[in-house]
Amino acid sequence: MSSLHQNPVDIMKAKSYEAANVRKMARKNMGSASGGQQFPVNNTPSNKQYDNLGLALFITALTLSLCALVGGSYYCISQFVQAITAQPIQWMTCILMTGFLVVALYTARTLLWLGFFGTVMMCSRMGAWKRAEETATLGIKLGKFMPNGTGWAAMALSQSLLQRGLFKESLVVAEDEWQRNGSNPKQAINMGPLCACAGMANQVEGNIKQTLVWNERALSSLNYMYQEYSDPAKEKGLMRRITKSQSAEWLGQIRMQLAATHFNNATIHMGANDHRRAKESFKKAVEFAVQAPDFPQKTEILKMSKDQLGRLKHS
Repeated sequence: MSSLHQNPVDIMKAKSYEAANVRKMARKNMGSASGGQQFPVNNTPSNKQYDNLGLALFITALTLSLCALVGGSYYCISQFVQAITAQPIQWMTCILMTGFLVVALYTARTLLWLGFFGTVMMCSRMGAWKRAEETATLGIKLGKFMPNGTGWAAMALSQSLLQRGLFKESLVVAEDEWQRNGSNPKQAINMGPLCACAGMANQVEGNIKQTLVWNERALSSLNYMYQEYSDPAKEKGLMRRITKSQSAEWLGQIRMQLAATHFNNATIHMGANDHRRAKESFKKAVEFAVQAPDFPQKTEILKMSKDQLGRLKHS
């Protein structure tokens, strides 16, 4: 199935909690934001059982995709040729076979995407990072054939590399994807978590200037999504109408990521003694955290932000 047929709230939940876990791990052992950070990397070997299961899933989806492509195309084209050469010409059959051919091509493309997306998601959750990274890398290379582009694959790959301590490699993936899709509003759902991930990698590397650049990019994408789904006037289109009943939950997940990103910015500004910007970011963190559903760092963000705002009251 294509990304349009997925439950968007489930996708956002998965991405939000993955990003929250990365932030939690980073803060656990970090020192100051200016360098010397320690990041508890994942040194666990890739889960071979799910590496193999992921490969089986990918091959199965690829086989089904080829069957739909070859079988569907052969049947539709052969029937079309018979109909067009018949006397009289069977116009209805020609129209039907043209439609069925489009469906066959769409189905094959969707099955191909499902093979990539399903494999990456399953392997990422089960600790089979080797298969997840290999599949995501291939998905980026074949992005033109994917219904939803390369954003999801780049996000998954960048997060996996970050968690394994490959910070520079993670940043390369994020930078390449930003060049491809940074200005594409349709990729905002992927750009937000991807940019937040790149911001964390830069922070661990001690590059505070780039950390703020990537955090601002994350906020730009997340704010775009927030405006899109909080404006009733924009509830247009078939999929927007289908997901309208879930808009409140969707917005809650966006608020969660906005709160965490504003909080990260605030701590950096505090470290640089930029009290004005720190105060603004802490206020935003509180604003979105209060409206967000419960998440692992909600209490911590609210408490620390309010404490700091109390100290910055007259700044």
